[in-house]
Amino acid sequence: MIAKLLTAIGHKLLYLLQSIWGKILLACTWIVEFVCGYELAIWSVVVAITLDLIWGVWASIVRGKFAKSELLRETITKMTAYMSGLLMFILAEKNLPGDSFFIVSIIATVMVCTELLSMSANILIVNPKIVFFKLLRPALKGEIANKLHVPEDKVDEILDNRDSNHGTE
Repeated sequence: MIAKLLTAIGHKLLYLLQSIWGKILLACTWIVEFVCGYELAIWSVVVAITLDLIWGVWASIVRGKFAKSELLRETITKMTAYMSGLLMFILAEKNLPGDSFFIVSIIATVMVCTELLSMSANILIVNPKIVFFKLLRPALKGEIANKLHVPEDKVDEILDNRDSNHGTE
């Protein structure tokens, strides 16, 4: 499960680096993480994972495929793996000379951005009409396709159908 998690992080990081939105998100998140220190890094990762869980559960309910035990198990594994990695890097970086926070800020940034990518896709699945996320839709097609288990070329059709039916449900 850890190998699957690390592979997913790698894929999402590459996905983020392919779009201008992803690069902007990474840059902004890194600046905040770097300026604010260890405590914010830890809390931002916890909040990002929790928000992704909430939106993931909601998206599962909307799709009629609610799998509480699987989502909870994945979230606990993710939280444990992320926090373990983050704390190990914090301990390692604290042993370096000076007041460096560079490595931990990069690690936390990647963790938060991968969760934001996942959360954004879930938000679009729940409500495709939300304007800000609708603007990000082209950049999130791969993530949405992965969540819906469909080819990328079917995402627009599914979301458009959901979008037109959203007000009548």
